[in-house]
This record gives sequence, structure tokens and C-alpha cells, in this order.
Amino acid sequence: MIGNFKDLCEAIPESGLNDSVYDFINKLQQPIKRKDAENWLNFAARMRPIGEKDTPEARIAQMWWLLLRLRGLGGSDIHDAISPSLGVSAGFQSPSIIFDQKRMKLPPLMGDARMRAGTLLEKVAQSIYQMDFKMVTCEESMSVFLKNSGNIPGYEFLIGNPDDVVVSLEGFPGKTLSDYKAPANVDGSNPLSYEYQLHHYDLIYNNGNPDVSIGKKMDVYYDHSKGITVPIEVDHDPEKGRNILKHGSLFWDMVCNKNIENLPETYAFKEPVSKKYFHMENVDKIHMIEMEAMRISALVDTANKAKDELKEIASPLMAAPDGLLNGVKDNIEVSILRLTQKISDEAELSSIIFANGQDPSALMKASSYWDDVKLKDFLEKAGAKPSDLKKQEFNVEKVVQFLQEKGINYDRMIKPSVSVFPNSKKKTVKPILEATKMDARSLVSDFINGKEIESIPEVKDDVKDSALDDEPQAFSM
Repeated sequence: MIGNFKDLCEAIPESGLNDSVYDFINKLQQPIKRKDAENWLNFAARMRPIGEKDTPEARIAQMWWLLLRLRGLGGSDIHDAISPSLGVSAGFQSPSIIFDQKRMKLPPLMGDARMRAGTLLEKVAQSIYQMDFKMVTCEESMSVFLKNSGNIPGYEFLIGNPDDVVVSLEGFPGKTLSDYKAPANVDGSNPLSYEYQLHHYDLIYNNGNPDVSIGKKMDVYYDHSKGITVPIEVDHDPEKGRNILKHGSLFWDMVCNKNIENLPETYAFKEPVSKKYFHMENVDKIHMIEMEAMRISALVDTANKAKDELKEIASPLMAAPDGLLNGVKDNIEVSILRLTQKISDEAELSSIIFANGQDPSALMKASSYWDDVKLKDFLEKAGAKPSDLKKQEFNVEKVVQFLQEKGINYDRMIKPSVSVFPNSKKKTVKPILEATKMDARSLVSDFINGKEIESIPEVKDDVKDSALDDEPQAFSM
């Protein structure tokens, strides 16, 4: 059982891991505190390798890969690191998190089950893409990235290598710089952060020259529901390359400046555009929640009576959103409306918990399998281990208690949330749910259109008990 860096060193004593790792860290440009390095290494030693057999050798290889990422800004870092300078929102991580990660003040990003699944699917995407488009990896080009990464004079912060550089098996000229993606849904869009990632790799290949290109640049999405790849070509834009060189240099200079402890205010967190959180100040959504709750409640009683009563009970939603969870939750008597809290950024939260001396896993619920059966079955057929598909969710109450004890403001990371739960154990509700098979969004339409319920749907006598006896049926926003 490997529980920390010392255990990993002792697992293969002949590797000389302890001395070689600290020698590497001491040679990094950025100032790193010994305690931060120790915490980082202990955390990294516990991380299970993705898609590999969990052995000491595999964990050491993964640790070295993570350590090498500390030498500069990689393709997945670059857009978010310079996003304030570009005047855009970050895509996945805030600049301050990247800054602290490069200083080893925060641990490497701990991917959840879907991120691990995505990593495995990227390998599947590569195989299908090359087969369908009759391409093959150009090993000579890939070796250029290994040679140039971190070694371009004046721009040593440029590090990383792409997923692939392919050439045609049918003799078509040119090379294609390819990066593989495996999101939950493929909708034809391509985030700006991905375009910057490809331009970042192009700079490394061309020794920091933004005006030339390796050839075509392609983000290749894998649609696992159809078993096909969807390539999206990214046009070469020299201005993106120049932005990376200029603003990336400035950001990296701050990372390496021992007199700078934190990023300036101009690099303050901007919410990633890919994260769509529920904000209590959004009056329209609050109205929708009230209406939805009223409509479900009307199935138990009469529509108008339920509407008036629930509106009065839920009025704190409109009156005091800032103190929503302070007292309102306990005062609501109607079983269908639950006021809860929802974590908006698990990656950032994990990093903050870790930085304050706590293992994030200690504040999580028990693991369970994802309910995405299609994805689970596909990955198992592709050779993924069931353990790679487990998820861990934070226990919000434990997290809030921990943050409060540490005096950490968590308003940005943990948001108020509202869900509608019909109490399925009540005899008056369960048969109605069984008979109607209607979800909350269809039920609320009548109220939006000003209609009233004249009668409750007729229920047949042969309605049998179901899983409704065991679990409440949630209609969440």
C-alpha cells in the first residue's frame, strides 16, 4: 500500500527516486518551499495511474510526467494562464490555480472518473481517426517536440507535446497536428482554449516562430455514442502565437519571481465559460423553480391552494438569496422542495482542501459507479478497469464544516441549489407518479400558461410498488 512519497521510494529502493526527484525540483526556475514539495510528492504518490496497471513502476513514471509539467506552461495550461490578458474567461482552471500548481503549493489536478474515462477514450479516438482517414503517426515529427520542449531560447516556458502528428498513407502531402478529445457530448463547437492549445504546440515545433505552421491543425472529437471521430480544423492564426509568446512570458516570469507570492488582481479568477452554474440572483430561474414546485404539489392537493402556500413558504428564495441556507431549509414543511448546496468547481476545491493540510478523499462520500451505462460498457470492452470508472463525490456538509473551521470563504465554490422531490412514499403521490410518468418540466407548463388543474389523473388498481418506495424522484434545475 503506497500512502506517501516515502512508501513509493521504498517500493523500489534501487531507483534512487528520493535524490533524483529533489535534485530535479532544486533545478526548477520557480521558488518552491520544501514543505510544499513534500505535500505535493505525497499527494502525487497516491494517485493511481490512468489506464495502466497500478504498480510502483507505473506510479513513478506518472510522477515524473507530472514533475516535467512543472518546467513551464503546457498546451492545456496556456490559454487559461493568459486569459485575463486576452480579456476572456478561463476555460477550465483559473490563472491563480495554475500559478500555485507550478509553485507546488497545490497538487496536480486529480481527475474524476469522467476525466479518466476521457483519457482512455482519447486512445480509442486516435485509432479510429487514423483508420478512417488512412493516417499514420509521423514519429520523426513527434521527436521534434521532445527535442524542442523547454529548450527554445527566450521561450523556455513552452513545454509539452501534442497527442499526434499524422501523415497520409495514401501519399497526400503535408502533416496534420492532431489533438484528441472525448467529451460527454459532441456538438460541433470548439472552445478557444483548444485552438490556443494547438497553436502552442505549433510554436514548439517551429522554435517559437508564430508565422509558420507545421501544416493543418485539427481537434479530433470522439463521439462514443456513434463510434466515430469528428475532426474540426483550426485555421492558423499568427496573432494567437504572438499572444502566447508575449503573455505567456509575462505569466511565467511571475511564476519564477521569488518576490511575487500571489498573482496581481488583474489575474483574478474569472469563471470558466464551460461551467454553467445556477446563480440565485437569476430571478427568472427562481420563478421557474417556484412554479415547478407548485405544479408538483398540485398533484397532491389542488393547484391554486398549493401555489399560494408554496409561494409563501419559498418566499425567502426571492427575499434573501445570500442567506438562503441559513434557516430557510429547516422552515420549509413541504416535502417536495429541498434547498441544498452544490459544489461548482471540484478541482479548485480539492486543491484548496489539500493546501490546508487535508486529504480531499477524507471529505468524500463512498465511491459508486457512474450511471452512464453506455460509457461504462464501452470502456470495459476497451480494456478499462472497473476501478477507473468509479466516481467520488464530496460530502458537502463535511466540506463546509472543514472550510468554516479553517476560516475559508467558500461562496464562489459552493452555491445554493434547489431541487424538487415528490415524496414518493406518500400513498397520494406514488400512484400518480406511476400513472402519469411525467417529469417536472412538462408539469410546469400548465402554470406558465395560466392553466389550472381540474382533476387528478385516474389511477388503475393494478399499479404496483416500484423503486419509488426506496428513492425519492428528483427533478433538479
